[in-house]
Order: sequence, then C-alpha cells, then structure tokens
Amino acid sequence: MISSLRLLSRALVVCLAYRARLWLRPLQTLNLAQPTVRPRPTPSATAQEISRAVSRAARLLPGTHCLPQALAVRALMAYAGRQGELHIGVSLADGFAAHAWVTENGQTVHGQHQVEYTALTPYRR
Repeated sequence: MISSLRLLSRALVVCLAYRARLWLRPLQTLNLAQPTVRPRPTPSATAQEISRAVSRAARLLPGTHCLPQALAVRALMAYAGRQGELHIGVSLADGFAAHAWVTENGQTVHGQHQVEYTALTPYRR
C-alpha cells in the first residue's frame, strides 16, 4: 500500500496541474481521453484513500473546486489500477448549479452531494 503522505503529495501535484490546465486550456482539458488504467495485481490505494487525499490537497490549495478535484481523483485512480468515471451534472433547484463527481462501479467515491444533479451526456469527439 502507498503511504498517506506520498498519496497526499501526489494529490497536491495532480490537483495543481489540473487547476492550471483548466485555467489555461479548459476545453482541451475536458476533452482529454479517459486516463489509461494501469493493470496492477493489487490496487495501490483504495478509492476512498484517493478521495480523502484529494480533499486534503484541495483544502491546502484554495480555489480547487469540484472539477479539478474530480479530474485528479480519476487520474490517481487510473494510476492506482482503478477505473473511475467522471460525471458532470447540473441542477436547477434553487437556481443554476453545476457539479463534478467520480464513481467506481456505480458508487460515488468523490464529490458526494445532497442536491440531485442531472448528469450531462458525455461529449465524444
């Protein structure tokens, strides 16, 4: 298993990279293909450990909202040998709101929310 400090360090770097990418080239960043999942005999970290590390990293990097967090979780899950799926949705309850979250096997692993969001249809090039 990967140490929590090492996982937090990776989460900080990946969150910062996605924040910069989204700021510089938002559409190109969202159009990137799903990260390749590296086959591993045993995953190096659980989805919950990755989610926790990214949440901690986001608290250390002000302005790291749901989208860069979700992209970072998905990338770190792929590196750990796990298949994460990115969802972006909208809600019109109490005005317009958008949110991004990650699921694994249909279960939300990062970006839990109380409001019901309608997931947008994935854009395919």
